[in-house]
Amino acid sequence: MRVTREQFIALMRGADTRAATRGEGAILYVHGFGTGFSRAITQGSDIAYRGTFGGPMIVFSWPAHRAIADWPTAGALLSRAYRDDEVTAAASTSAFRDALGDVVAAVRPGTVTVVGHSMGAQLVSDALSAGSPLRDSLTVRPLRALVLFAPDIALARFRDSLAAPLAPIATRRVIYASSADRMLAISKAINGFPRAGQAGHALALAGVGIEVVDVTEGKRADGFFRKIFEPRHAMRYASAALDDFFAVVRGDSANRRTANGRAALTAPLAWRLTSAPLQGTPATPGTPDGR
Repeated sequence: MRVTREQFIALMRGADTRAATRGEGAILYVHGFGTGFSRAITQGSDIAYRGTFGGPMIVFSWPAHRAIADWPTAGALLSRAYRDDEVTAAASTSAFRDALGDVVAAVRPGTVTVVGHSMGAQLVSDALSAGSPLRDSLTVRPLRALVLFAPDIALARFRDSLAAPLAPIATRRVIYASSADRMLAISKAINGFPRAGQAGHALALAGVGIEVVDVTEGKRADGFFRKIFEPRHAMRYASAALDDFFAVVRGDSANRRTANGRAALTAPLAWRLTSAPLQGTPATPGTPDGR
């Protein structure tokens, strides 16, 4: 159903009123590259379902390629789709700020979590680090959290140019990183720089006020084929990371990560998820039980 901006804001206000009775906030999810509209909606729906989330789940769908691969240009090893999506993501920052501004205006102050996945983290970081009326307003009434999941951003650029301007716009800034993420390994090889979503490199960001969560050993919703072929990059299959993410969304203290044995503190503001089993979690989409 297509709605106007005014209708969207009204829908968000109604959803936020209902969410308040359940102690929930709102999430704005930004997908990564090679993700069309319908797939982005599926991702957002799966994430909300697996977290038993009762608040508004909004998906910002920017016009990425609908496939991860496209015909490469002559002499290029990387699919043209990746480079095209980098350009499109950069061109989508203004539209993202407009969308986030509408969400923030429609819900209770301080209850919005923005999560950017992969190249979507790049879009979000660029949009919110640059000067704008939205950024000015967020420095007064910050987001509940800014979460970057497997961010496909050059580590040095994030540390030196993005971390400081992002600090005042969210009460918490969290990066979920992995040493087993095959897509980020490819990105590092192609771009020539370590990525902020690679766990070994991301530890440097704990020193600039970012919560860094290493998800490498955390439980995943891996069936037989997914264990073999899934590049360990998708947010919706990262069960232990989702468990931690929704604790952030619901305002749990970072210090509670170690209380149940599901994470170990490895350095100030740095945690490593363990392989401890998850309890009371909903089903993986398409399966009868367990995530």
